Order: sequence, then structure tokens, then C-alpha cells
Amino acid sequence: MNLIRRVLAGLLPLTALYLVVEKETLGLPFWIVYLLGCCTIVAGDILARKWNLRDESTIKRNNISNWMFAAGVFIFLILGSIFENKFVLLLFWGLFTFMVCFLCVIFVRFITRTICEIRWGKFSGIHTIANKVAGYALMLFLPAIAIIERLPNSIFFNKGLSQTDIEIYVTWTLIAIYAVATIEELVIAASMKQFDPFRKSLFCKGNDIAVNQ
Repeated sequence: MNLIRRVLAGLLPLTALYLVVEKETLGLPFWIVYLLGCCTIVAGDILARKWNLRDESTIKRNNISNWMFAAGVFIFLILGSIFENKFVLLLFWGLFTFMVCFLCVIFVRFITRTICEIRWGKFSGIHTIANKVAGYALMLFLPAIAIIERLPNSIFFNKGLSQTDIEIYVTWTLIAIYAVATIEELVIAASMKQFDPFRKSLFCKGNDIAVNQ
């Protein structure tokens, strides 16, 4: 699954060439590669739990593959903004504000991994339930925005709301989910007595499989 995801990560930026030809906001090639990548992430999680693949090397390979796929999506969005004068997915809310929030999350997650490195010699995050929810919410973000873009205003209960307003609320919801997951992960890393990368939540004290030094 990791190999497939890395190949798809390399293909994602290439699908931006479709924008030049068809002048579409995303395009069918992007959706095919993106949805296949999301399926490999979900399938990888299911297989890891089924086969109990929780060793440190597997975790690192999975994390690298996920980051590569996320980078592929980001590069596609940047190329899309260059190829089109109007790229709604980047400009409807303000790229600057989004990037500030994104960098804050990355910074806090780096602090969490630094704490784990200092305390246990493991530069790793915590695979909490909240982190899983945040990851799946991120995967659903682009499809949700694409669907909202095609919905008529008449279906909204508040007729004063536009698609852009709804997109802003969806974006803030995603950022809020990631903020909660990031803060919880930081608190767990700072407070737990034994390194447990599979701690489910701050309120769950279970230590099913701990990775020791």
C-alpha cells in the first residue's frame, strides 16, 4: 500500500496538466488518483490493525507515504492556482490565513515529536483517535468543497448563505478538528510515563503495545 501511495503521490502533480487542456478546476484525472490514494490510506489502516503491523519501521514507512501523498496534493493545488486565473479551492477564503493555521499545526506537531525524541529517543507522533478523525476529515475536505461548489443556493436553509460561506465554515471546522487533535497529542506526549505511539486518547490510559527504547 505504501508503494502504491508513493506512486500516486508522484502522479498527482502531473494531473494538473489536465487543467491546461480542459480548463477545469480539478478534473477527472485528479479525482481518480486522489480517491485511489485515499483508498490505500484507509485499506492500509485496516490491514495494519488486522495483521497487527505496529512495529516502528512500518509506522515510519506509513508516515512517509502519507506525507508524500499530502505533498502531491499540495503541489497540485499550487500548480492549479498558476494554471487558472480563478482557482476557487485556494482563493475562496484566503491562502494567507490558511497557511498561517497550517504552519501553526505543523510547528506544534514538530514540538510533539521533539518531546518524544528527547524523552524516549523516538521522533514519532501519537496515533490517537482524534488524529485519525482529523486525517479522514482532511481526505474528505476536497470532495466536500467540490460538492458544495455544485450545489444550488436554494437547498440551503439560510438563503443568505452562499457556497463561499459554507466553504469557509467547512474549512474552519477542519482546522478546529486538527487543532484539537494536535493539542491533545502534545499533552499526551508531555504527560505519559511510557512511550505509547498507539495511545487512543488523553482519557484512555491503556497501553496495549508500548514501544520501548
